[in-house]
Amino acid sequence: MNHNVSLLMIPTFSGNEKDATLRTLIADDKATLSALALVNSDCRQLARSCQFADVCFDYSPNSRLLLLQLLKEAITRLGDDDPSCITQPPFIGSCIRRATVRPRPEWVAHAHGDLYDAIWGDAANPIVTLRNTALLSGTAINLAMPHLETLLWHDRLCLDGALFTAIANLPLRHLKLAGVHIGEAHRLEPPVTPLIVPLESLSLGIHLCNNAESHKGKIIADADADADVNAWENRSLSPLITTILQHRSLSSGREHITFNRLRYLDISGIVCNPDVQVWSSLFSAPLRHLSLPSTILPAFKQALSACEPLRDLETLVVPYLDGKDVTTVQPMIDLISCHPHLHTLSIGNTSPQLMDSHLIPLLSDGRWSNLASLSLVWSELSTEAGTQPHTAIIPADSLAAIGSIGSLEQISLSAGCQFGWRHQWLIDHDTVRFSLQRLAKLKRLAFSRDTYRVLDGGLGLDVERYYEQRHVTSAEDNDALERPELDRVRDVEYAAEGEDNSDGLEIGSLGVWERAHRNRMLREGGKYAAAFPCLEWMYCGQWPMEVRRVGALGGTVRAVPLGKERDSCWTLLRRMFAMMEDDDRVLIRTIPSTFLR
Repeated sequence: MNHNVSLLMIPTFSGNEKDATLRTLIADDKATLSALALVNSDCRQLARSCQFADVCFDYSPNSRLLLLQLLKEAITRLGDDDPSCITQPPFIGSCIRRATVRPRPEWVAHAHGDLYDAIWGDAANPIVTLRNTALLSGTAINLAMPHLETLLWHDRLCLDGALFTAIANLPLRHLKLAGVHIGEAHRLEPPVTPLIVPLESLSLGIHLCNNAESHKGKIIADADADADVNAWENRSLSPLITTILQHRSLSSGREHITFNRLRYLDISGIVCNPDVQVWSSLFSAPLRHLSLPSTILPAFKQALSACEPLRDLETLVVPYLDGKDVTTVQPMIDLISCHPHLHTLSIGNTSPQLMDSHLIPLLSDGRWSNLASLSLVWSELSTEAGTQPHTAIIPADSLAAIGSIGSLEQISLSAGCQFGWRHQWLIDHDTVRFSLQRLAKLKRLAFSRDTYRVLDGGLGLDVERYYEQRHVTSAEDNDALERPELDRVRDVEYAAEGEDNSDGLEIGSLGVWERAHRNRMLREGGKYAAAFPCLEWMYCGQWPMEVRRVGALGGTVRAVPLGKERDSCWTLLRRMFAMMEDDDRVLIRTIPSTFLR
């Protein structure tokens, strides 16, 4: 893009409108940003606001230079009686809204071989220098980045209270501490913290340091980490947390904590056993999105039994629901039952008996008129060693019951073993289509861990190994030719690289099987698209696909693959049907029009 043209395109706005337009037009145009920075000091600061809005301290040469500059700015602020004085030069730190601290080992090793050896070798004393570097980062965060909104800290180096004091005095909206080690617990309360903290998203992965061993990444025992959350869970902070992503331990002492703004709670990674008071405090919040633990602990079960219905709850994720006796999981079933107003429900590994005899009848009782998204997983049946075949099914009656929930817009179904090479769900697509045919609003449909029989001469083949064996017969040879338009480009690529794409063993047989399997899944996708007029996206046979419709109702319908190869879509499905979040993807708001010094 011609940078002169870009500058002329910026309308004469002021305030936030100008910033939004600037970010839209030139935020990713380096040439334009360079030209803008040469106009005057104000334009230079506007250009910097785009260039330095999101920074990463990974110990690369550039990030170390930036850190040095921020430290110089922090010293300048310290030496001024009025740190906000307008006579100071424009600071880079004032432009930073999102900072990620994620040192890369190769950069550390390249810059400081002796310090790298201190961590992974026999030396011990130089570790102090690294700790001092981390503390300098804390100083830079506190003084040089006064408008920081998002901080993502991925570093195992043992830190002291200086960093947490710095964090507590920033206008942070999103905070993630992943694998951080602290020397001691710190209570963040006045006067260390302000009375009002604008924190909306909090992710804690904190451990207590165990001398130098923690620097080698060794996990601290849960018993030693009980005090970690004392730094955060107190009466001054808890009402201000809108989101908690907690994956280690929870402890609040004996006082009841009020989370009156808590909306998003993910405790699926809890491995300890918090007391009833903790659970009661959390379940008293006005939650909208809730992911429960995979283990039903005694205190959790007790608190769940006394939990009042969450009237604002929209999303409920139950990662695991299994037990030899239904009474073990009855509180979880009761929790599901008293929330028929849910928009999204995801139930993970559940025994077939529990799913078909209790949960499916519950979901088909006519009360779930608001449910738009449903994800269900039937766990594998226990079979004796050597018993064949190891297959899993979803009964037609259960499928028909799901098909009675007319509000559903997206469904994810799975059965059998959920990890590794074993695929046990021998799916019958005709039965599924017939059972779900009443779902007129269905837009997205996913089948994971599904497997298939070899169509010709495969009686002795194990369906669990369908994707491993990739057996080629005459049926595969024929089906591989069904969608030639999808393979012309790849054939040209093979030819350009000098590879044989005929019927050679390496490319030929495996290529034939992959194409045949893909075409069969696309064929099934086309049938689903014809049966469900609103269907837009589908996943089956490890192939994600979109539905393309040509013409009005009754026109041509085709399923088109989204990608060049099979994909487990493990992450995508959990983001689409559950509460899995992209680790460090936190949106940055439009940069304010006034850049405070």
